[in-house]
Amino acid sequence: MNSEVLLNKIMVYDNICLYAHQFPDPDALGSQFGLKQFISDNFPGKKVYALGKNNDSLNGTIFPLRDEVNEDIIKNSLVIVLDTANISRIDDELFQLGKEIIKIDHHPEVDEYGQFNIVETDKCATSYIVADIIRKSTYLLSKDCAKFLLIGIIGDTGRFLHNNTTSEVFAMASFLMSKGVVLADVYDELYKRTINEAKLVGYILNNFKVINNKLAYYILEVNDYQQFNICFEKAKDYVNTLANIDGIEIWVSIVYSQATGFYHVSIRSKSIPINDVAAAMGGGGHALASGVKATSLARVQIILDSLQSKLE
Repeated sequence: MNSEVLLNKIMVYDNICLYAHQFPDPDALGSQFGLKQFISDNFPGKKVYALGKNNDSLNGTIFPLRDEVNEDIIKNSLVIVLDTANISRIDDELFQLGKEIIKIDHHPEVDEYGQFNIVETDKCATSYIVADIIRKSTYLLSKDCAKFLLIGIIGDTGRFLHNNTTSEVFAMASFLMSKGVVLADVYDELYKRTINEAKLVGYILNNFKVINNKLAYYILEVNDYQQFNICFEKAKDYVNTLANIDGIEIWVSIVYSQATGFYHVSIRSKSIPINDVAAAMGGGGHALASGVKATSLARVQIILDSLQSKLE
């Protein structure tokens, strides 16, 4: 029923604007550009726009650059917001100008901002939800569309290593690959590193801290990553550098952005839920993968203290 409503809404509108969350990751962009490609392939008379700020490490390389439109177009559009639980995290408040708003997401519910919501928290990624809608329909799924959606699923399952990887996820990946997508090529695009990026990983491994042998974290100030000619978006991608260390239960990356004036804190956990800590500090996310913005290192320390208390 959800898929029927979504497809019917797409058929009604001539203009469709797609949004995702700030500082978009592969799932946000994969679901956004996957849906855009699907609509363009199957409804060629419609104008579809992927809106928001570009991620300097993903847009223009793995994904296309995002579009720019004026407010009049948004006012006459169906707006679909992907992979975003909070209104405050939607990349561009102009989304509210849309004639009608649909939310598609897999995060725990925070804000019900859409007139129609497709929220499936048991799914590994928003890209999976979009792919499932297409799989259950009679519409065309092109190779380009399948590739975008597969990238999103790979991103949010950590290359199929996270505990949200199920047999259904592998079945979906197989379905998308059946459209001609080569997994090795996707991995090469998504995970290849420059020499400077490898040096940043070395810097992280040489400078991370451990609390009580269970909590690992690192802090990157602007000068720390800019010395390697790395942009903020790329710098905050390396939280899982500290994954799979024996004895470490929770690992955290803390990266300062000069543009936002915040420390962006990404929290990951093997098995202990940590999204309540993020939510208490104004952030959110999944039980084992969450994020929050902190105005100062003092606020960062409060977060670390709260995480440490979970390990006692």
